[in-house]
Amino acid sequence: MLETIRVILMKRLHTQRDKVLKFGGEVCPSIQRILENNKKSSHNYILVWNGHNKFEVQGWNGDKWTVDLSLRSCSCRKWDLTDIPCEHATSCIFYRRENVEDYVRIWYKKEMFMRAYEHLLNPINSQKEWPFANLNLIVPWSNIQKKCGRPSQNARRKEPEELEAKKYGIKRHRLKYTCSNCGERGHNKKQCTMTRASTQSTSPKKFKLPVRIISTYI
Repeated sequence: MLETIRVILMKRLHTQRDKVLKFGGEVCPSIQRILENNKKSSHNYILVWNGHNKFEVQGWNGDKWTVDLSLRSCSCRKWDLTDIPCEHATSCIFYRRENVEDYVRIWYKKEMFMRAYEHLLNPINSQKEWPFANLNLIVPWSNIQKKCGRPSQNARRKEPEELEAKKYGIKRHRLKYTCSNCGERGHNKKQCTMTRASTQSTSPKKFKLPVRIISTYI
């Protein structure tokens, strides 16, 4: 995939550069189309000049906007956001008989576009032609994932049989377990055939004596 991206970029760099070289204007073609549309719609406004760099632009429906050519700003906010003169600013520039392309920022112009695509990618050989480097191998990434949360500090309480097996090296399947349900050896509580209800019925129930609560407040 990376090789495909490299080839596409190598083609794109010189095709974009050659495309702009054929264009005779000062501004990039896409920005020039926006300027031409603003020039067509700039004749629909009435201007009031303050004598310096500020204008009051009024539309046919009564809406008004203020344009400051020195700050390159318009109250419609289009010029402030895009740095491309809007239709209100274009009408003011035409009123002063100036060129609209001079009010476009430098990064929209042909000069800056050529600087962005002046660096080219060099062709490279295939992997078989690469020189051999006697370097250390890259250690493969281990797919060991840590569990979520804080690690437990307290170990599980072990049964007496487990402690005996650890002490004498006895394997787990050779141990004789004692059932905590019936008290017999040879099986555990899960394997016990005696139901828990029968054991609970034989054990005497403990009754709690009623406790009288005496209030200390009078």
